[in-house]
Amino acid sequence: MENKLRAEATQVRKDIRETFGVKLESSSSTLGELDDIVEEMWKTGWDPREGDLNLFTRVFGLLLFEATLDLLEGRPIFRSPNGEVYVHNSIYWPGVEAFPFHKAFKCLTEHEGETMAYFARGVGGQLEEKGLLKQGMKERLSKARHSLKRI
Repeated sequence: MENKLRAEATQVRKDIRETFGVKLESSSSTLGELDDIVEEMWKTGWDPREGDLNLFTRVFGLLLFEATLDLLEGRPIFRSPNGEVYVHNSIYWPGVEAFPFHKAFKCLTEHEGETMAYFARGVGGQLEEKGLLKQGMKERLSKARHSLKRI
């Protein structure tokens, strides 16, 4: 399942690059770029009741899921038997579970609130509190910029 998710994330990354003109070159930069895209969507009239909320939740959630795995490792948990319903998938560490698709959904349905970069940093903080943040992870995570406009 993880290989399928990563393959889909690769295609989604290509589509997002072409559609929104972003680079998405590293997991650290992807988080800030996703936040910038969502912020621009809100500025230009995004309405989750009228826009394709499911599509954008899936697309941004895939990239957030992959970036979080790359930055913080963890074990992906796939809850859909056929692998088609992503929103309930999570990433697990002993004593910590994170839901990237839920965060993407929240960013698309609530204009004010946490960002995707803040999500990854928050998970990193929880891992650090539990002594699970491996060497080098904090440095990679600190490069994940966030859009101050939405915090």
